[in-house]
Amino acid sequence: MSNVARIRESIDDSADLTARKPASSVQADQAGLLALISDVLEANSQESAFDALVAAVQNHFGCHQVALALTHKDNLQLCSLSNRAFIDASSSESKLLVDAMQEACDREVVIRWPVVSSGERREWGVLVAHRSLAGRRSSMAYCSVPIYREHQLLGAMLLERRDGFVFTEDQGAFLEKVAAVVAPLLTLHRYADRGILTVIRAKCGTATTSWLGADRPARRLLTGLVSVLLMGVFLVPVQSHVGATAELVPLERRLITAPRAGFVQSVDVVAGERVDKGQVLATLDSRDLELEASRSASEIATAEVEFRAAMASFDRQASAVARARLAQARAQQLLVQRQLDQNSLTAPISGIVLNSDPGNTLGAPVSRGDTLFEIAPADGYKVHLLIDESDIRNVSVNQVGELTLRARPDDVLAVTVQYVHPIAEVGNGASRFRVRAELSENATTAESTLRPGESGQARLEGETKSVGRILLGPLWKRITELKWRLVG
Repeated sequence: MSNVARIRESIDDSADLTARKPASSVQADQAGLLALISDVLEANSQESAFDALVAAVQNHFGCHQVALALTHKDNLQLCSLSNRAFIDASSSESKLLVDAMQEACDREVVIRWPVVSSGERREWGVLVAHRSLAGRRSSMAYCSVPIYREHQLLGAMLLERRDGFVFTEDQGAFLEKVAAVVAPLLTLHRYADRGILTVIRAKCGTATTSWLGADRPARRLLTGLVSVLLMGVFLVPVQSHVGATAELVPLERRLITAPRAGFVQSVDVVAGERVDKGQVLATLDSRDLELEASRSASEIATAEVEFRAAMASFDRQASAVARARLAQARAQQLLVQRQLDQNSLTAPISGIVLNSDPGNTLGAPVSRGDTLFEIAPADGYKVHLLIDESDIRNVSVNQVGELTLRARPDDVLAVTVQYVHPIAEVGNGASRFRVRAELSENATTAESTLRPGESGQARLEGETKSVGRILLGPLWKRITELKWRLVG
């Protein structure tokens, strides 16, 4: 008997078995389908749902083996195999099963092997994968069923029978219904067992689709522009800067102190006024000195008379005493005259009066050595910068920068770092390092209009960074500090 005759005989035997079914076979199929749905729904995980599906199909159709493969990255992947606890996807048998199911998916039809109908042969063409699978196992019948969900390929099932019982056309149609019913159930289990990364990826994809749909060209254009801008922010390098508070400090200071104890008679200048060398700043009350000078002159006259009388009497001892008294009177007169000469306080240099308060000093008593004025030259300044401790490592000698004073925000002065003080200054809950800088040559022309004590902001040039790194740098520092505190 030929092979075609044996196939036709097996088909007739399967048809006879179907014909001998009771009249309630339809109800039995429906009951089996409901049981299959129940088994899949009661599964606690995706893997148990797959195993329940292949076991239910195997029991209902009396199959030797049922394989299930689902799509993964546009390829079929063997997920479950009845009567198998472990699946070796790399084995030749698994590859043949997947190739046969892929063949059915490519043709988008239920393929029953062996193929008897000439119409099906013409429609399906050469079934290489099914032929290879049947070549390894004689006397086997196969049925490959693709599974679709909303016109999207979800996977496929492959049923295998022994003893020459082939799958009938009605069974193939019923398997199509089974595939249509279990497709949403499998999708539900795959959806429920997704990982956190898969969920986030799906949410992002949904949001992107809703935001950048084909009907929203304006949003697409705006998103493209924003993307280009962000790429520029994080990729284009720019010059970074180290910020610091700044203060103008004169190169030198001259103190004018009280030469003697007394009272202030007049004050001729105020703080901030420019003075010339030798200009009178203030005058002390000289009435006591004038009386002392008159008394000294009277004592000198008396001493001269006594000295001449002693010389006329030729008394050497009296002459020596009178001479000494006269010298003492003349020395006292010189001291009083010197104090009178110092009664007017004058500027030792040309410059700017830094501090003076006429309202408090006029008529007030002063002691010898009390500071009354402070004068600084008007043509020489240095800049003191206060750098935060987190930025001090980015500051070095000869580093250049720019200075803007609050009193003249439109003028930008160039500065150069000269010295970094090694000890930090603690204040206002922060530690800062004092850095001394000098005005560059292009800033000397503006020194005539500067005033000591002016404050502002300085920016020292740092290393080249991207804008994103500059903006996120402080945040990254905070995160690193928090990590060190909590983790170590």
